[in-house]
Order: sequence, then structure tokens, then C-alpha cells
Amino acid sequence: MPASKNSRAKRARRASRPYSPGDTSGTGARTVEKDPAPAESSEDGEIPGSGAACGRFDVTSTSIAVDSVAVLDREIARLLGDSVASSTWATYRRALDAFREFRVSVGISQGGTLPVSASEVARFVAYLSLRGRAASTVASYLSGLAFWLRVRGLPCYTDDFLVRKLLGGLKRSRRVRDQRRPILLGTLERILGVLPLVCSSIFEATLFQAAFSLAFFAFLRVGEVVSGEGTRHTIQFGGVRWVELPAEGGGTRPAVLVALESSKTDQLGRGCSFLLASSPHSAFCPVGLLRAYVRVRPVVGGNLFIHFGGKAVTRQQFSSVLLKAISFLGEEGTFRTHSFRIGAATCAAAAGFSCEQIKLWGRWKSSCVQGYIRLPAPSAMGV
Repeated sequence: MPASKNSRAKRARRASRPYSPGDTSGTGARTVEKDPAPAESSEDGEIPGSGAACGRFDVTSTSIAVDSVAVLDREIARLLGDSVASSTWATYRRALDAFREFRVSVGISQGGTLPVSASEVARFVAYLSLRGRAASTVASYLSGLAFWLRVRGLPCYTDDFLVRKLLGGLKRSRRVRDQRRPILLGTLERILGVLPLVCSSIFEATLFQAAFSLAFFAFLRVGEVVSGEGTRHTIQFGGVRWVELPAEGGGTRPAVLVALESSKTDQLGRGCSFLLASSPHSAFCPVGLLRAYVRVRPVVGGNLFIHFGGKAVTRQQFSSVLLKAISFLGEEGTFRTHSFRIGAATCAAAAGFSCEQIKLWGRWKSSCVQGYIRLPAPSAMGV
């Protein structure tokens, strides 16, 4: 039966009204956790609703009705927010803040922060140099500034010839030597040996012996071993599998296969896994230490390394226990959580492995691996 004029008018009003979160009337149900602002670029280059705070549609819905530009703008904000890691968003916002400070300091007050000119970008580099910023920091700020310019479709001069030369000059004139000392195999064994003396319990000592040895032998970043603010790449308990490998002379020897779902250089979560074989003649075999920890670990999911009460070990706790052990040993120099990764690369190079092999083991994507290899006298290596 033909629809009445009143019913047709109601349908027309329903189709033309703006979208409201939780509104399930009309042709399809939509679910949004939050109702962020549209994704228009503000005058200062920010993208409202981008990043973790942006609204998210129910990905299980197969028919999302789109009845307003605001819905599309929210989806633009969501996709843009998910395009980079949360830590990258933080860097991009710091870059914009630094550029605002630069403009204020030199008396540039025309409306907003963007757009910019080529000369302004060059002066921004000079400003950061005079403020004592490292070349790596300046490069990351230029990347952040470029992001905001390109998102808004504005001319981008951060890759201008003059800017590139200024950045090159900064790198050459301000070479900063990495002061972090590598944790070599001999130092690692001494650290593992004193953990029962510096930890609060036998369980804690067993936990950190396993965590430190795994960090070293698997070339791990600290955020892959334990959790921290903004970390989402930590090894999970369910990612650990025990396997047997053929042993020399027959028989088998135990090994562990550890899955890493994502990482700093694998933001899309393709995942990888690494295999560690046991060393039966070593008192600090990583496979044996990890097995000893898993035997006493509470049987719950989540991060691999947790305290007896079930809470995940944090980056700060990992660092604190390491520094306590270093202090107890009376070691001199600057040791940090990244010293395990630096030490692993250094020991592998000292053992004769190629740079390409070390890159593969450590999942480096560039030649920066060369900066991790610190070859001292062979007697100091402990390999």
C-alpha cells in the first residue's frame, strides 16, 4: 500500500537529521564509544579527535549507515589517529609546541601556527640548535612539522635543500657519543649472580634472572620484555612454547620458542618469533632460567613477566633492579636497560657474526645497528 504523506515526511526528516551516538533508528545501527569533534584541522594544526581519544565504530557491524558529513569526519579522525603509534603522536605534538615557542620567541604573531615559509623552517632549525637540541631531536621535530603541514595540504619545506644542509651541519658539529655501556656476557653473569642478594624475595630474583637473560640473548628492547607507559609490544605468556631440538651425538635438548606479536619496527603486528636453545653447561642458561621462572609464575594470562601478586613488571622496576645489581657489583659507567641490547650486538660481532646476521636477530631495519656494536679488547667480552 502506498505510504501516506505523513510517513514519507517522517522518513525524510529522519534521513536528514544529524547523527547522534547511540541512535539506532533508520536503516542501520551504529555504535560509537565517544563523540569526538570533526576531523577538521584547527588553525594551529591540531586534528581534534585524533589519536587514542577519537571515536571508534563497532567494527563488528557490517552495515554502518552514513547520514552526515560529521560521521565521515569522525572516521577520518579515527583512521588518522590509528595511522601512527601513540608515541609518535606525542612527538608530533611536541614538535608543534616547539614551533609555537619559536614563533613567539622571534616575535612572529600572525594567526595560528600554520602555514609556514621556507625561511621559517630554516630559522626553526637554527633556533633548536641554539637551544642545544640534538640532531636526532631536530630531525624528529621536522618530521612532526611536516606531518601537520601535509595533513592540511599545505606546502612543506622541511625537506628543502637548505634545511637538509642545516641538519647535516648540526649532525657534524654536534656529534654526541652514546654513553651507555654494553652489558657483555661476563657482566651479565655477574648481574644474574647477585640478584638473589638485591631482590626482595627468591621469586623476584628468579623473575629478573629470566627477564635479564631473555633481554640479552634475544636482543630485546626493554618495552618488549616488560610493560611501560604507551607500551603495547610486550611478550605475552601465551607466546611462549617449549620445544625439543636435536642434540649433537643424538637425543634432544630443550629450547623455547617465543612469539612477539608486534614491535617498534612492526607496528602493523605481522609478528615474529625467535628460538633459544639451551646451554646445559651454563649456570645461567636463558632457557633454564625462563623455565625456572615459569614453574613458579602465577598461572594467569597477560604479560610474560609478572610479580607473584599478578601485577605486570614495569619498565621502572626493571631499571631499578638492574641499577641495584650494578651498584652492588661496584661497576663503573652508565648502564641502562638498553645496555642488554647493545651488549648482545657487541658480543655477536666479537664472536664473528656478520652485521646482516646481527640486524636479523635484533630486527634492525637500518644501518643504525652499527652504533650498537662496541668492540673492546677480546678479554673483556667474556665470549
